[in-house]
Amino acid sequence: MHTTEWDRDLLRDALTEIMKAANLNPTGVGELAGRDRTTAHRWLKGKNQPNVDAATRFARAIVVRHPELADLVSRFLAAAGYPEGNPPPERASALMTEGDAEREAIERLRVSATAGGKSLGEILVERGLAEPKELKISDQVRGDSVVRKIEQSPNIPDDEKNDILKDLAELRRQTFREYGIDD
Repeated sequence: MHTTEWDRDLLRDALTEIMKAANLNPTGVGELAGRDRTTAHRWLKGKNQPNVDAATRFARAIVVRHPELADLVSRFLAAAGYPEGNPPPERASALMTEGDAEREAIERLRVSATAGGKSLGEILVERGLAEPKELKISDQVRGDSVVRKIEQSPNIPDDEKNDILKDLAELRRQTFREYGIDD
């Protein structure tokens, strides 16, 4: 049983816009909400108020996949009865495990980095979350065979390896941009 106020019409409108923008059908909405397709149909028809678990799970999944829809997702959550686009405080911490919180924080940093045309490392340094000397390899080249050869080379001092790897990452970033490939 829900004790929050919700707006059926606004919910339907926001969900319809999200579905259109994210190219989702009711089955996709249900999957993202951790439910089945009938959940989306009930929400669209105003028969059921989304419970906080399903609404939050759906909202989080949409924002991670489509950060540009964040305002629309906030409208959806507010219409579902969760003020300010947030679940009730007593439920918020229960909905998110430590791993979920970390993944969500990292995803927000990645979105900021992409939006600013920067690497994740640059964002971490800008926000005081890391020192440049702590960043060894760009996240874009980790696991690469060229990177492994550089890292394992006994003839290159460690501090030079880091400089070479940073240069390699920047060269690749420039190449991706020249060819219009997202890095």
